[in-house]
Amino acid sequence: MRNLSITVSGFVPLFFLLFASLHAVKAQVTPVDPQTAAQLQTKLDQLHTASNLKGLSASVIIPGKGVWKGVSGISHAGVPLDTAMVFGFASVTKTFTAAGIMLLHQDGLLSINDSLHEYLPAYPNIDSSITIRQLLNHTSGIFNYFDNTSWYSTVNNNPSQAMTPQFVLNNYVNTPYFAPGAGHQYSNTNYLILGMIIEQVSGQSFAQFTRQRLLNPLQSGSIYVREHEPATGVLPHNWWGAPGGPANDIYTMPMTACFGTSASEAGMAGNARDLARWGQLLFTGAVLHDSLLMMMKQFVPLNGTLFSGYGLGLMRISSGNTQAWGHNGNFRGFSSAVFFSPADSIVVSVLSNQSADLTNIAWSLLSTSRQALDVATIEEKDSRDALVCYPNPVQGTGHIQYAIGKRQHVEITLHNSLGQTVRTLLSQPQNGGRHRLTVDTKALAPGVYFCTLRTAGGRVVQRWVVAQYSTPL
Repeated sequence: MRNLSITVSGFVPLFFLLFASLHAVKAQVTPVDPQTAAQLQTKLDQLHTASNLKGLSASVIIPGKGVWKGVSGISHAGVPLDTAMVFGFASVTKTFTAAGIMLLHQDGLLSINDSLHEYLPAYPNIDSSITIRQLLNHTSGIFNYFDNTSWYSTVNNNPSQAMTPQFVLNNYVNTPYFAPGAGHQYSNTNYLILGMIIEQVSGQSFAQFTRQRLLNPLQSGSIYVREHEPATGVLPHNWWGAPGGPANDIYTMPMTACFGTSASEAGMAGNARDLARWGQLLFTGAVLHDSLLMMMKQFVPLNGTLFSGYGLGLMRISSGNTQAWGHNGNFRGFSSAVFFSPADSIVVSVLSNQSADLTNIAWSLLSTSRQALDVATIEEKDSRDALVCYPNPVQGTGHIQYAIGKRQHVEITLHNSLGQTVRTLLSQPQNGGRHRLTVDTKALAPGVYFCTLRTAGGRVVQRWVVAQYSTPL
């Protein structure tokens, strides 16, 4: 196994920045304004009706506006959904597993370019030269054991009986789809193996590692690992059936055979609010160093209608010049999607208690959220005020240049992508004309911020990226 060394001088600042960033999101979050909340709830109700699903739970984080959460539909007859209910995340779990692998890469305990033979013994139909990177982006060619009818028969006949990952690899992995690196094929087997690697390298179970390195530090509230940890809330009844056919209530069906065997492919669960928060923290740099997040965003190009690429545990969806990053999931009567829009840092999460592909629903909610942000921007730009933050990204000292048409009170604030005010930079009367404000960003955790200029004439907002500051030698 390759050993990547990390010096103490390099590790301590990163550790400090991580928890400085997390500290900023502990505070009470601001709910969106009533008009935006009504727009999002109306859209969710429309999507619920059009999809004919039992229920939907969703949450949106809109920078500068706040956080929204809402539900539409039922758990089962006479019991409506509520926003505190927890749902299975299905394959959105892969974003947690991939982040865990990247943390071990960051720690120098593995390299994503290592081959499987460094961690696992030989298994039938699995090429030991496959790399961790190829597992992460589904270019390994390994057969998806979920597609083996014998595995499904075993699970359905013995739903309370857990298998070992080793048993799965020895008995349910058929001939590879292609040679390693020769194509792209989504396979849950890749993430079962990644879970095994996490356990071998960390010396902990997948649940213990995920709890210690991700869930507890991030204060993830309702999120837990199914069948390996106690539930953190009420799960609604989950509904499952053939596409286009009737859905059956499978709430009483044990899930031990599915998630007791391995949780690293699809075993996480939680509520929509905490899933959106996970997406926000992951993509704004609170979980991983920027360089590792950039590695995760190295997408294999794909030609789907909306699905255009797969990175290291991440999907890319796009339409025209607009894109979003995240993942979707669908397994055993629960479905999920979480996506982050890099253009405006909006995060959307959607959960359902019925098997479905929620990608289009998440995309539609994302579009509605952008419209709410765009309306405010158009109104603000009607004023005579102007605002420029530079350099962008900024590292260390930056500047804010702005213009006002007449003498009036000026307030300039900096807030994070949850809408929380991080710093008030100016609040005083000023004469009309052009002004410049110098800002020291060294004490800020790296990530996406929003600079807001408020005057009697309105409000102007500019997105400002703060890069990690390195102390000169």
